[in-house]
Amino acid sequence: MRKKFLSKIIFGVLFSLAVMFLIGFLSMFTRNFTTGFETFYVVYDGVFYMGSGNKVEFDRASVRFDCRYTLDFLAVEKPSGYTVRVLPNVSAADDFVFYVDGAPHLFSKILDLSVAFDIDGQGDYFIMSVDKSMSEVLQSLYSDSEVVMSSVLTAAHLYFLLEVIPDNGASVVYIEFNNVVPVQSVILDINQINF
Repeated sequence: MRKKFLSKIIFGVLFSLAVMFLIGFLSMFTRNFTTGFETFYVVYDGVFYMGSGNKVEFDRASVRFDCRYTLDFLAVEKPSGYTVRVLPNVSAADDFVFYVDGAPHLFSKILDLSVAFDIDGQGDYFIMSVDKSMSEVLQSLYSDSEVVMSSVLTAAHLYFLLEVIPDNGASVVYIEFNNVVPVQSVILDINQINF
């Protein structure tokens, strides 16, 4: 009698744990049940990014993203492969004009900024450089031309959109970000310092 009672308790505890695990798993890959089940995600600095609406502020010059498929261990043929692009992330209110050899261009009209970020795909992860200023990014795109920025950019706006698409096209990950631009120099005017 006691063995039967103890086995029922153990079974009940194990069943409850299995149900909690399943709910947690589904919650994680559906963004707390607000989206469909995500089959592809990327990981940066221990944080999982799925779908759209993701924002990252980088704290280093070079960053690594791991690309993963949900439940890939169940697949007969393991999925692999992805495409990475960096796109402009501006609305009409945030867009700005820059000049290439004197001719005006809108930032929003650039189709692909990837070449400026030195993206290096390595199987199931990629590394990209995020340490260029906006002027340096634009100069990378128009390397044989003179690029002049006429606008002062808002530091709070995330001007770049990382797009990661798995080869099976099942889902896309979008991450908004800005580059890390280290301070090159600081100039103090002794006449402006009040003690």
